Amino acid sequence: MIDPLPEPQGLRWRRHLARAVLWFERLLPALLPAARIAGLFLCAALLDLLPLLTWWAHAAILTATGAAIAILLWRGLARLARPDATAADRRLERDSGLSHRPLAALADKPVNGDPISLALWRAHVARGLAHVRRLRLGWPRPGIAALDRLALRNAVLLGLLTTLAIAGRDAPGRIAAAFAPGLPRAAAPTPLEIQAWIAPPAYTGLAPVFLKRDQPSAAVPAGSHITVNLSGGESIPDLIANGGRTVFSALDRTSFQVALPLEAEGRVAVIRDGRDLAAWNISLIPDRPPEARWTEPPGRAASGRRVSITGIAVLLGCLAGLALMPLGADKFTVQLITKMMIMAVFAMSLDLLLGFTGLVSFGHAAYFGVAGYVLAYAAPQYQAASLWTSLPLAMGVCGLLALV
Repeated sequence: MIDPLPEPQGLRWRRHLARAVLWFERLLPALLPAARIAGLFLCAALLDLLPLLTWWAHAAILTATGAAIAILLWRGLARLARPDATAADRRLERDSGLSHRPLAALADKPVNGDPISLALWRAHVARGLAHVRRLRLGWPRPGIAALDRLALRNAVLLGLLTTLAIAGRDAPGRIAAAFAPGLPRAAAPTPLEIQAWIAPPAYTGLAPVFLKRDQPSAAVPAGSHITVNLSGGESIPDLIANGGRTVFSALDRTSFQVALPLEAEGRVAVIRDGRDLAAWNISLIPDRPPEARWTEPPGRAASGRRVSITGIAVLLGCLAGLALMPLGADKFTVQLITKMMIMAVFAMSLDLLLGFTGLVSFGHAAYFGVAGYVLAYAAPQYQAASLWTSLPLAMGVCGLLALV
């Protein structure tokens, strides 16, 4: 009688894990076509496109999408083969690089029961068990790339992430509206928001003072104007100021505004339905008579900027050195200094445009490059270009490009 061989330690959970990997590899390709259709539908829903259609067109698209997903799921799952224990063993042996199917040998039995055959069979099983202890399971390989050669799955996934970022907090409501054709979507309640500021008189040159709920008091010059904007809710609020009550003007169904001069200091409050929404204590700084005084003792005005003789001499010396440099310097030095001067002119022009006028130039280098190409094409081959012809030509081409 042949004694049953003990199951190696850890083999059972490795077999379960191998079957799970096989399930994943077979289930993912079956679900991929339906997942693409569902992803495209969710992209349209997150962009809030379906509620823009008529109710019957919306219903037709919803029905067609559901039918396509159901057909693709049935088609994919009907062909799905359930992985058995033999397939799990083959997967473990293949990923572990084991030959001669040692896992199958654990369940085999010798045909002859003679001692020699039994000894050979047990030696074969023992050798297989030594390999079984080194079982490894690789990562799932569902083969999606072979089924989706155009990588449409990546496009759908990127579209989902983009539309989800666009929808933001409205994503749940937009998805719910996509499944309810013809039914109006309840608008999300607008959160209460109050923006209040006081504009001082123009002659003060002061910036507006913004009123915050956590700052209950403020001091502003006399003659200032207060403006309050309120968003959220549908009942019309009131502003308590100057010892009286002023009704807000409705900008739309949930937005209101009021603006009036501050004629008296005291409590300023925004109320609605008898409840304070915000309140501040405003104090007015009275105007003071202007004062005039000398900043320095009167005297003769200083003369304008004087030109230094030393500065002029240094400038003339530099110009003379640059003019005489080609007579004594080598060709490399002359070319290097010339390129430095060209780049200096380019930097000066950019400083004039951006530093003095404040105009941001996005194509400054483009005109510099166009002028360089014009000079290269206008110059004779292996000869220097004439300054009198190349300079006007480069400026004219750049000017025409600027007009375009």
